[in-house]
Amino acid sequence: MRLLSLIFITIPLAVVAVSFAVSNREPVGLMLWPLPQELMLPTFVVVLAPLVVGILLGGLIAWLSAGKHRDLARIRKDKLDELGRKVITLQERQASLDEAAHREAEQARVVSAARSASDAAQLERPSDRRALPAANAG
Repeated sequence: MRLLSLIFITIPLAVVAVSFAVSNREPVGLMLWPLPQELMLPTFVVVLAPLVVGILLGGLIAWLSAGKHRDLARIRKDKLDELGRKVITLQERQASLDEAAHREAEQARVVSAARSASDAAQLERPSDRRALPAANAG
């Protein structure tokens, strides 16, 4: 956008201003009412100086009036950066919690497998049943 503005607006206006300045170098008398003196200035100075001053003042006013928008943008950028850091912190915390939960689940699976193996081993052992004393038949 700036390149287009430079090509289609700024450069043509500069060419016109230079052409005007070269063509209008005749002195012009400039009298300011309360002052008794007369200033002799080239015509291009009398025409282009107010134009340049107006452009500079307009740019200054636009820049000053945009100050609140720049401040708001800066505040929002700082808040966005802070929230981004919080997101990263929470993602790291979530990853560590997921890893801990995975380790805990793995440990529970190992313990469960060990219990299952222990129970299976107990079922396979012969029982220690004591023989009941035979009743004497009388």
